[in-house]
Amino acid sequence: MAANHNHANAEAASRTWAAMPDFARSVQLSTLAAGYRAIAIDRMPRVTFPAAAILVALACAWAEPVARYVAQLLAAPVALEITLARLLAVVLGVAVLWRCGALNKAAPVYLLDLAVYAPPKESLVTRQRFKNFSKEVGKFDEKSLEFQTRLIDRAGLGDATSLPPGILAMPPDISMARAREEAEEVIFQCVDSVLAKTRLKPRDFTVLVVNCSLFCPTPSLASMVVNKYGFKSNVQSYSLGGMGCSAGVIAVALAKDLLASHGGLALVVSTENITQNWYFGNDRSMLIPNTLFRVGASAVVMSSRSGDRARAKYVLNAVVRTHRGADDASYGCVYQREDDKGTTGVSLSRDLITHAGVALKNNITALAPRVLPLSEQARFLMREAKLALTRRRQKATTKAAAAAAAAADASATKVPAPAPATAAANSSDGDGTASTATCTDDPNKPYVPNFGLAFDHFCIHTGGRGVIDAMQKQLRLSDSMVEPSRATLRQFGNTSSSSVWYELAYSEHEGLVRRGHRVWQIAFGSGFKCNSAVWTALRNVPAGKHKAWDV
Repeated sequence: MAANHNHANAEAASRTWAAMPDFARSVQLSTLAAGYRAIAIDRMPRVTFPAAAILVALACAWAEPVARYVAQLLAAPVALEITLARLLAVVLGVAVLWRCGALNKAAPVYLLDLAVYAPPKESLVTRQRFKNFSKEVGKFDEKSLEFQTRLIDRAGLGDATSLPPGILAMPPDISMARAREEAEEVIFQCVDSVLAKTRLKPRDFTVLVVNCSLFCPTPSLASMVVNKYGFKSNVQSYSLGGMGCSAGVIAVALAKDLLASHGGLALVVSTENITQNWYFGNDRSMLIPNTLFRVGASAVVMSSRSGDRARAKYVLNAVVRTHRGADDASYGCVYQREDDKGTTGVSLSRDLITHAGVALKNNITALAPRVLPLSEQARFLMREAKLALTRRRQKATTKAAAAAAAAADASATKVPAPAPATAAANSSDGDGTASTATCTDDPNKPYVPNFGLAFDHFCIHTGGRGVIDAMQKQLRLSDSMVEPSRATLRQFGNTSSSSVWYELAYSEHEGLVRRGHRVWQIAFGSGFKCNSAVWTALRNVPAGKHKAWDV
């Protein structure tokens, strides 16, 4: 009986993401409107510049007749009035054009290059080694060992993922010193690599952003990087903590905004620390991360300098962020806490999938107007309008039926009720089963836009095999579209915020990225948050440039 119960729990855990609700079933029009507002803001310069130019032309054309009329009234020299009027019109026109450009035209943000962490062979952990380690550490009871064993076999991880030395030590060493060693190892390797690729020096950077959710030492990880490489004293440095697996996209958004204010170059580093965040208890809601999270990191160089376009790989098109933290249940569905024995871990609630589905739906709804072709947007909006009309008619029908039922109840004292068998026969389809087709059938299914027309590469956060399966099903993606995500999960596991960069590195390493291709990075994490970044390739990216993917 206990074995059956354990098996049922494991099955439920493995199906957590596979049972993702259909977030295309209902669309919040307010979220959709937000996407169109973003388009209007982004494209305002294209409208205001021509409008201002037309105004200038009209002012110049009307300047002479107006000046003649004013001169006649004032008996002033005509030539002088015409000259002054034209000069005033030109000055005002130039001022309007400059003001429109200053307010509405943001400098493009480029991605020069990226690097991802390549773990050494001695840190690689096969699934069998994970099982042996979990047993030898002596912290887990038989039920927890069996639970983790089942999860690791079906999670989608291969036999070459990496764990830090502190965890693999016997007994495990989860000290602050070991955690710092892990952070230094992964971060410094990535930074060294991306600096070598871009031929930049640390003092060239004006912005530094480092994100690591669960390890926030003092001094910060950003200060650790500044100290190691000797950044300028006025560098705009930030350390983002506690922001979950979607923090890599958040760091990109922050760097973009900082570059808009300060200009120059930005270094963005994303990682997660395993050493002090391995769970050595027996609470099942906290055991799942042990079977998924592995060592990883990334470093990317962004620029707002116009001269860097010639050597940049990508230009940033859009960043869309969704935060469901105002909802208590969403806020607590991924929560770091202590179990009943005082052991710290990250707990995943049973309704995590529900909150993730809502966040994904809101994020994609806001993003769609900015990326989908007009034909897809038209189909989507027409179907939504049709569904809204259908729901309105069904609501009216339901009201009419309720009113008729109330009238029938009121006259029940005067008209005898039919016998039960007769009533069943009158209300059935012929087999004794009551007909509900008019209330429950939905012949007009929601239209799911074809995101394959909008993007050439998909970088879906590697939250687990079920996550990737659910996203593929919901968005109707082909196997080749989700292969970067599956390959990353298989080779590196869930590397948290850096996973979307491992996936892009995979596409580059395989020589799949060509000029004009669009890349969609989508990640989600605690809070609950879902964030998207869209890039366009500016050139063909040569294959075989990432050591981590030389496997």
